[in-house]
Amino acid sequence: ESLRRKIHLRKEMNRKMEKSNLEKYISDYDISFRKELIEENMRELEKKIKYHFKDISLLARAMGAIKIPIPDQGKNNKEYANSVLATLGDAILKAVLTDILYRSYGIQTKGQLTTKKSELEESNVLHKIMDGEKLIDYAFNRKHFYKDTKIPDNEKVVNNKHDQYIEAIVAAIYYDSNYDRVKKWISEWLFPLLNKYKETNKTNNK
Repeated sequence: ESLRRKIHLRKEMNRKMEKSNLEKYISDYDISFRKELIEENMRELEKKIKYHFKDISLLARAMGAIKIPIPDQGKNNKEYANSVLATLGDAILKAVLTDILYRSYGIQTKGQLTTKKSELEESNVLHKIMDGEKLIDYAFNRKHFYKDTKIPDNEKVVNNKHDQYIEAIVAAIYYDSNYDRVKKWISEWLFPLLNKYKETNKTNNK
Protein backbone atom coordinates (compact mmCIF):
# COMPACT_ATOMS: atom_id res chain seq x y z
CA GLU A 1 0.00 0.00 0.00
CA SER A 2 2.83 2.35 0.87
CA LEU A 3 4.57 1.69 -2.47
CA ARG A 4 1.33 2.24 -4.36
CA ARG A 5 0.86 5.52 -2.54
CA LYS A 6 4.39 6.65 -3.44
CA ILE A 7 3.83 5.79 -7.10
CA HIS A 8 0.57 7.74 -7.08
CA LEU A 9 2.24 10.77 -5.50
CA ARG A 10 5.08 10.62 -8.03
CA LYS A 11 2.60 10.57 -10.90
CA GLU A 12 0.72 13.52 -9.44
CA MET A 13 3.98 15.44 -9.02
CA ASN A 14 4.97 14.74 -12.62
CA ARG A 15 1.52 15.79 -13.80
CA LYS A 16 1.72 19.12 -11.97
CA MET A 17 5.19 19.77 -13.37
CA GLU A 18 3.97 18.93 -16.86
CA LYS A 19 1.05 21.37 -16.52
CA SER A 20 3.38 24.05 -15.22
CA ASN A 21 5.74 23.59 -18.20
CA LEU A 22 2.88 23.82 -20.69
CA GLU A 23 1.43 26.88 -18.98
CA LYS A 24 4.85 28.57 -19.08
CA TYR A 25 5.21 27.83 -22.80
CA ILE A 26 1.78 29.31 -23.53
CA SER A 27 2.54 32.38 -21.44
CA ASP A 28 6.06 32.92 -22.81
CA TYR A 29 4.86 32.98 -26.41
CA ASP A 30 1.52 34.72 -25.88
CA ILE A 31 -0.51 31.84 -27.31
CA SER A 32 -4.28 32.41 -27.28
CA PHE A 33 -5.33 28.74 -26.86
CA ARG A 34 -6.46 27.26 -23.62
CA LYS A 35 -3.89 24.89 -22.13
CA GLU A 36 -6.43 22.07 -22.19
CA LEU A 37 -6.92 22.40 -25.97
CA ILE A 38 -3.18 22.20 -26.68
CA GLU A 39 -2.77 19.27 -24.31
CA GLU A 40 -5.73 17.43 -25.87
CA ASN A 41 -4.29 17.84 -29.37
CA MET A 42 -0.77 16.85 -28.34
CA ARG A 43 -2.12 13.71 -26.63
CA GLU A 44 -3.86 12.81 -29.89
CA LEU A 45 -0.63 13.42 -31.78
CA GLU A 46 1.49 11.28 -29.47
CA LYS A 47 -0.80 8.34 -30.22
CA LYS A 48 -0.22 8.86 -33.93
CA ILE A 49 3.57 8.91 -33.53
CA LYS A 50 3.50 6.04 -31.01
CA TYR A 51 5.46 7.74 -28.25
CA HIS A 52 3.98 8.74 -24.88
CA PHE A 53 5.45 11.97 -23.47
CA LYS A 54 6.11 12.37 -19.78
CA ASP A 55 6.26 16.12 -20.42
CA ILE A 56 3.72 16.97 -23.12
CA SER A 57 4.97 20.57 -23.29
CA LEU A 58 8.00 19.27 -25.23
CA LEU A 59 5.78 18.01 -28.03
CA ALA A 60 3.89 21.31 -27.99
CA ARG A 61 7.19 23.17 -28.36
CA ALA A 62 8.07 20.99 -31.35
CA MET A 63 4.73 21.63 -33.07
CA GLY A 64 4.47 25.33 -32.33
CA ALA A 65 5.11 27.42 -35.45
CA ILE A 66 5.60 30.53 -33.35
CA LYS A 67 7.66 33.35 -34.87
CA ILE A 68 9.92 35.16 -32.43
CA PRO A 69 12.11 38.25 -32.92
CA ILE A 70 15.85 37.57 -33.23
CA PRO A 71 17.83 40.82 -33.73
CA ASP A 72 20.31 40.61 -36.64
CA GLN A 73 19.51 36.93 -37.26
CA GLY A 74 17.15 34.81 -39.30
CA LYS A 75 14.83 35.96 -42.08
CA ASN A 76 13.52 39.46 -41.37
CA ASN A 77 15.15 39.23 -37.92
CA LYS A 78 12.74 36.46 -36.94
CA GLU A 79 12.80 32.69 -36.62
CA TYR A 80 10.48 29.98 -35.41
CA ALA A 81 10.60 29.10 -31.74
CA ASN A 82 11.04 25.41 -32.53
CA SER A 83 14.20 26.06 -34.58
CA VAL A 84 16.58 25.13 -31.77
CA LEU A 85 14.78 21.84 -31.18
CA ALA A 86 14.85 21.18 -34.91
CA THR A 87 18.60 21.84 -35.11
CA LEU A 88 19.29 19.31 -32.38
CA GLY A 89 16.79 16.85 -33.85
CA ASP A 90 18.44 17.11 -37.26
CA ALA A 91 21.81 16.17 -35.73
CA ILE A 92 20.29 13.23 -33.82
CA LEU A 93 18.43 12.01 -36.92
CA LYS A 94 21.62 12.13 -39.01
CA ALA A 95 23.54 10.12 -36.38
CA VAL A 96 20.83 7.47 -36.01
CA LEU A 97 20.31 7.08 -39.77
CA THR A 98 24.05 6.71 -40.26
CA ASP A 99 24.15 3.99 -37.62
CA ILE A 100 21.14 2.13 -39.08
CA LEU A 101 22.50 2.23 -42.61
CA TYR A 102 25.98 1.10 -41.53
CA ARG A 103 24.90 -1.65 -39.14
CA SER A 104 21.78 -3.02 -40.80
CA TYR A 105 22.24 -2.31 -44.50
CA GLY A 106 25.95 -3.05 -44.82
CA ILE A 107 26.76 0.24 -46.50
CA GLN A 108 30.54 0.56 -46.28
CA THR A 109 31.57 3.61 -48.31
CA LYS A 110 31.17 7.26 -47.42
CA GLY A 111 29.68 8.05 -50.82
CA GLN A 112 26.99 5.37 -50.60
CA LEU A 113 26.18 6.34 -47.03
CA THR A 114 25.88 10.03 -47.87
CA THR A 115 23.62 9.35 -50.87
CA LYS A 116 21.30 6.99 -49.02
CA LYS A 117 21.10 9.22 -45.95
CA SER A 118 20.39 12.30 -48.06
CA GLU A 119 17.51 10.53 -49.80
CA LEU A 120 15.93 9.63 -46.46
CA GLU A 121 16.28 12.98 -44.71
CA GLU A 122 15.45 15.19 -47.67
CA SER A 123 13.17 18.07 -46.68
CA ASN A 124 10.54 17.02 -49.20
CA VAL A 125 10.38 13.51 -47.70
CA LEU A 126 9.90 14.89 -44.17
CA HIS A 127 7.25 17.25 -45.54
CA LYS A 128 5.41 14.35 -47.20
CA ILE A 129 5.38 12.43 -43.90
CA MET A 130 3.81 15.41 -42.13
CA ASP A 131 1.13 15.70 -44.82
CA GLY A 132 0.60 12.02 -45.59
CA GLU A 133 0.29 10.93 -41.96
CA LYS A 134 -1.85 13.99 -41.10
CA LEU A 135 0.66 15.11 -38.45
CA ILE A 136 0.61 18.63 -39.84
CA ASP A 137 -2.96 18.98 -38.54
CA TYR A 138 -1.48 19.34 -35.03
CA ALA A 139 0.91 22.18 -35.86
CA PHE A 140 -0.21 25.52 -34.48
CA ASN A 141 0.65 29.18 -34.25
CA ARG A 142 -0.51 31.74 -31.72
CA LYS A 143 -4.10 31.69 -32.97
CA HIS A 144 -4.87 28.52 -34.90
CA PHE A 145 -4.16 24.86 -35.49
CA TYR A 146 -3.34 23.87 -39.06
CA LYS A 147 -6.54 21.79 -39.26
CA ASP A 148 -8.75 24.76 -38.33
CA THR A 149 -10.99 25.98 -41.14
CA LYS A 150 -11.94 29.40 -42.52
CA ILE A 151 -8.66 31.01 -41.46
CA PRO A 152 -7.45 34.24 -43.11
CA ASP A 153 -4.36 33.60 -45.25
CA ASN A 154 -2.20 35.82 -43.06
CA GLU A 155 -3.07 33.73 -39.99
CA LYS A 156 -2.53 30.24 -41.44
CA VAL A 157 0.00 27.84 -39.88
CA VAL A 158 3.14 27.44 -41.97
CA ASN A 159 3.34 24.25 -44.04
CA ASN A 160 6.04 24.00 -46.70
CA LYS A 161 8.80 21.60 -47.71
CA HIS A 162 11.32 23.32 -45.44
CA ASP A 163 9.26 22.87 -42.28
CA GLN A 164 11.16 21.47 -39.32
CA TYR A 165 8.47 19.69 -37.34
CA ILE A 166 9.84 16.13 -37.68
CA GLU A 167 13.33 17.15 -36.54
CA ALA A 168 11.83 19.09 -33.64
CA ILE A 169 9.79 16.03 -32.60
CA VAL A 170 12.99 13.95 -32.61
CA ALA A 171 14.61 16.41 -30.20
CA ALA A 172 11.47 16.57 -28.05
CA ILE A 173 11.54 12.78 -27.60
CA TYR A 174 15.26 12.94 -26.81
CA TYR A 175 14.70 15.52 -24.06
CA ASP A 176 11.72 13.56 -22.74
CA SER A 177 13.75 10.34 -22.54
CA ASN A 178 17.32 9.72 -23.74
CA TYR A 179 19.36 8.93 -26.84
CA ASP A 180 18.68 5.18 -26.77
CA ARG A 181 14.92 5.72 -26.57
CA VAL A 182 14.80 8.23 -29.42
CA LYS A 183 17.01 5.91 -31.47
CA LYS A 184 14.50 3.11 -30.89
CA TRP A 185 11.63 5.39 -31.93
CA ILE A 186 13.42 6.46 -35.11
CA SER A 187 14.25 2.83 -35.97
CA GLU A 188 10.76 1.46 -35.33
CA TRP A 189 8.44 4.32 -36.32
CA LEU A 190 10.20 6.99 -38.36
CA PHE A 191 12.64 4.95 -40.46
CA PRO A 192 9.92 2.86 -42.17
CA LEU A 193 8.06 6.07 -43.03
CA LEU A 194 11.23 7.67 -44.40
CA ASN A 195 11.63 4.69 -46.71
CA LYS A 196 7.96 4.73 -47.71
CA TYR A 197 7.84 8.42 -48.57
CA LYS A 198 11.29 8.38 -50.15
CA GLU A 199 9.87 5.99 -52.76
CA THR A 200 6.80 8.16 -53.40
CA ASN A 201 9.14 11.14 -53.69
CA LYS A 202 11.19 9.35 -56.33
CA THR A 203 8.04 8.41 -58.27
CA ASN A 204 6.68 11.94 -58.19
CA ASN A 205 10.03 13.38 -59.34
CA LYS A 206 10.23 11.16 -62.44
